[in-house]
Amino acid sequence: YGPRQALSNPYTGVAAIFSSRLMNDKPPIIFEDGNQARDFIHISDIVQACILAMDKSEGDYQVFNIGTGRKLTVLDVANVLGLKILAK
Repeated sequence: YGPRQALSNPYTGVAAIFSSRLMNDKPPIIFEDGNQARDFIHISDIVQACILAMDKSEGDYQVFNIGTGRKLTVLDVANVLGLKILAK
């Protein structure tokens, strides 16, 4: 997630979809129980990891999984976005 993320593209993930719905005065649609867990990472953290991988010779030709190591449920994301967006 991050700045300039397209909110109208359904393939950008739940954060963008929920944000778009909330900004249009619609509730987020949560499928199942909302306890599906994801690791949400900001684009600036991904960029920093890519730069580090390019700058370090130890990283040559390796594959890196980049994440925060913290899981958030889909329900958590809906609640946080709801509080932030509706508070504006």
